[in-house]
Amino acid sequence: MVDNRILKNPVVKGTFILTMAGVLTKFIGFYYRIFLSNLIGARQLGIYQLIFPVYIFAISFCCQGLQAALTKSISAFCASGRQRQMKKSFWVVLIISFFLSLLVAVLIYIYAKPISTYIIRNTETVDCIRVICFGLPFVAIKSAIHGYCLGIQNSRVLGLSQLIEQIFRVAGTWFVAISLVSNDGYTAVIAAYGIVIGEVISCIYSILEIRGHFKRMKDTHTRRSAHTGATIMLLKDGVLLTSNRVSMTLLSSFEAILIPSMLTVFYKDSDYCLELFGVLTGMAMPFITLPSTLTNALSSMLLPAVSETKAKKQENTLSAMTASSLHFCSLIGIFSLILFIIFGKDLGTVVFGNEMAGEFIFMMAFLCPFIYISSTLSSILNGLDKTALNLFYHLLSITIRICFILFAVPAVGIRGYMWGLLASYLILTMLLLTTIHKEISFSFDCNRSLLMPAILASISGALVYIAYTYLTKITSLPRLMLLFFLIAVYGLFYFTITLFKDFIMKS
Repeated sequence: MVDNRILKNPVVKGTFILTMAGVLTKFIGFYYRIFLSNLIGARQLGIYQLIFPVYIFAISFCCQGLQAALTKSISAFCASGRQRQMKKSFWVVLIISFFLSLLVAVLIYIYAKPISTYIIRNTETVDCIRVICFGLPFVAIKSAIHGYCLGIQNSRVLGLSQLIEQIFRVAGTWFVAISLVSNDGYTAVIAAYGIVIGEVISCIYSILEIRGHFKRMKDTHTRRSAHTGATIMLLKDGVLLTSNRVSMTLLSSFEAILIPSMLTVFYKDSDYCLELFGVLTGMAMPFITLPSTLTNALSSMLLPAVSETKAKKQENTLSAMTASSLHFCSLIGIFSLILFIIFGKDLGTVVFGNEMAGEFIFMMAFLCPFIYISSTLSSILNGLDKTALNLFYHLLSITIRICFILFAVPAVGIRGYMWGLLASYLILTMLLLTTIHKEISFSFDCNRSLLMPAILASISGALVYIAYTYLTKITSLPRLMLLFFLIAVYGLFYFTITLFKDFIMKS
């Protein structure tokens, strides 16, 4: 049966597992933000948020590039049955990541005060920065394990680890809070301890999983030994991918710092500009990126799948995989675009009680197709050994946004940043699509993937919105409950029809 083959497909299965884990993790994270705001207050919550650029930069430098390179290598070795090389690659990445994390953790701990004073520009973050340093070695161990597991297309370990980390972050924060009762109130350090506790517990789980995997693995003493050349290629990819992550993290941090100051040039009111920036990044952007939980899960599974398929030289499978992924992301992008155009203003008003948030969600709706498609295409390009080119495209994309911030925002305000976002993601998507099409011959049906889904989403969305407007007048149900229920009905109807149509066409 076709449906059984689809369900057994490791990419589809892995995407489903990561999506479910991602949705649950985001739900717990949303609750955690509410819990933290009640526990430590808005001001301390702001201090807590300030430490993340440092934490993310450290993780990007120590772990993420090597993890992606390991995933790619493991998938290729798995395809050719080179188990000894798989183990060697895992241990190489684990050792390098672990010692890098120790070095970075020590440096950040020692220089926490200068970092707080001159980079973050808030000395109250010193204790938080020092606390999170203790979590970095556990993140390094965990990232190597996750890279290996994704390489063998075992997404369950990554999904459960993320879920466990989030659960114990909340539980750890609560435990520390009741253990350190203070008459002066709680500080952001409580939340920093929660991060470390979550990382430690999820790391222990990941270690138990990989240990069990290696015990079950049959030691096939093949003639092919663990080649040094393969390890060198792994490290080369790791350096390129790390450069990608670190460069993007640095530029993204610069972008975030630059926006409020350039907005001030136009609006002449720094407090209003900070409010504007907070609404944009803290309210509107989380809605726009919410569907990316699904596309990010797909991207995570595509990298090893593309690498393995390329290693086996299965060109037809690679073409079909690329076409299906692009079609799937187009469906999500079109649905999100129409959803946020129709319901964006109501989402901002009902969920946040902020009309400005609704306006921003509406304006940023046009980003959705390009954000989701570009993330998937980027993963495919990495799987095709085009890491350096992928890095260049992403750096170019961020540079375009920074140029708009420097020149358009002072002239037209927040609209200039919106234009920059749209231009950068549009150019990034076109560059990725053009490059991949040169490497892989695949077909894309605009009627099937764009026109028909857009018509279906528009008509059904308009009808659902009419029903929402009518029901708000005749029922006493909370608007939030009614809005989410009708959006869920809208999404269920849209994806049922589109996927059923695809199934009929394939049959």
